Amino acid sequence: MTRDAERLYSELHEKLLPLIEPAYAEKIQQLVPSQWTALGVRVPKLRALAADLRKRHPRVITTDLIVLGDLAFAARCREDVLCVLFWLAASIKKEPASSLWAAIDGWIKQIADWEICDQLAMGVAAPLVAESPRRVADLVDWTRSPNPWRRRFTVATAVALNQKGRSNVDIALQICAHLLQDEAPIVRKAVGWALREASQNDARAVFGFLYERRSEADRAILREGTEKLAEDQRALILGDEI
Repeated sequence: MTRDAERLYSELHEKLLPLIEPAYAEKIQQLVPSQWTALGVRVPKLRALAADLRKRHPRVITTDLIVLGDLAFAARCREDVLCVLFWLAASIKKEPASSLWAAIDGWIKQIADWEICDQLAMGVAAPLVAESPRRVADLVDWTRSPNPWRRRFTVATAVALNQKGRSNVDIALQICAHLLQDEAPIVRKAVGWALREASQNDARAVFGFLYERRSEADRAILREGTEKLAEDQRALILGDEI
């Protein structure tokens, strides 16, 4: 498939070129600081291109897309990678691949910004974890990684596991418990986000979790994590801050 993947990758990249908006390239580079190239293609257009490529190439399966993903990550181009991830997210709904989890592990090592991190976690990894909860053990283990993007990845996955009709509050709390005082702002921000989303599925569980840890958790995490809780619950956790 390598030669086919290279041809497909060339096709993908060529179809991106007419969609470039130079002004948006400057904007996205400010919104998503990264060492990667950002051509300046908006997300809706990337999703539409991924859908078009999927229709044009119906025989391309998840294992093929893993090879395509390897090429895209190696090129370190925002639009190439996002397009592949959107394609993957649509494909794995019908045809998951056991080898994809190993590929994700490798791709995480190359992440350089929150946009790629969150899309890989929420669009690709979360469905795999929902399908096979045994992968939660990997996520918990990754919370101890020295790589802040890997730690954020675990939390972004937890966010998605409590969205779109999914409810996995226990998983989110298990992951967040390890990161309540994380040194990286990008991780702490995601932890508050994950707790907020989880609280909409089980406010009582999130309240109990945060109340027990209110003296150890970062204050910004407490503020964001309690955002959807009842005012009396927030008051018990935040005290005079509200």
